[in-house]
Amino acid sequence: MIEISPSVLSANFSCIKEEIESAERGGAGSFHIDVMDGHFVPNITMGPVIVRGIRECTAKRLDSHLMICKPKKYAERFVDAGSDVLLLHVESDIDISLIKKIGKMCGVGVVLNPSTPLEKAKEYFEFIDYLLVMSVNPGFSGQKFMDEVIPKIKKSREYAEDYGFKVMVDGGINKSNIARVVDAGAQIIVAASAVFRGEPEENVRTLLNIAAGVSTK
Repeated sequence: MIEISPSVLSANFSCIKEEIESAERGGAGSFHIDVMDGHFVPNITMGPVIVRGIRECTAKRLDSHLMICKPKKYAERFVDAGSDVLLLHVESDIDISLIKKIGKMCGVGVVLNPSTPLEKAKEYFEFIDYLLVMSVNPGFSGQKFMDEVIPKIKKSREYAEDYGFKVMVDGGINKSNIARVVDAGAQIIVAASAVFRGEPEENVRTLLNIAAGVSTK
């Protein structure tokens, strides 16, 4: 079954609890928290304090996507704040020992930027719960989906069948292209403006209905 994971970066923070509850009514399976430090990507967003606040709004799984230069220094703070999963970029300062350490505290996954070859993540496959394939260059919401990542999604799903992790895709996914992404093998769809632009409940339900009509592997 396909899961929709709304990215709260695009939510209205003046009524974040209501936005989250609306997405949950539509069938959201988890929530995605984009953490940016202004160095790894050219934007600054939220830290552990915000994660802790979102934790109080939902019992759903919280995936903290750490787009930061020093995940070794800060990872544990995001676990303590209530993250259920930490997603770390292979392009940042990570190694197998860090992935194993995090895996003992919570769920763990690695992330690949659009230009990063899938092979860069292979050494982590036996230790991760999730592989997140970026379909836009990280840093800002509202970007256009990059079609060239479709082959990477397909190959990721093949590896997922062997290693047991789940494939997430994040970036530019909406009702016009979600079918192609699911057909390529995505199991968890991260959606930002496609959920929070308008009524979250209705938008999540629409995305799920489209995804359900795709013949998945």
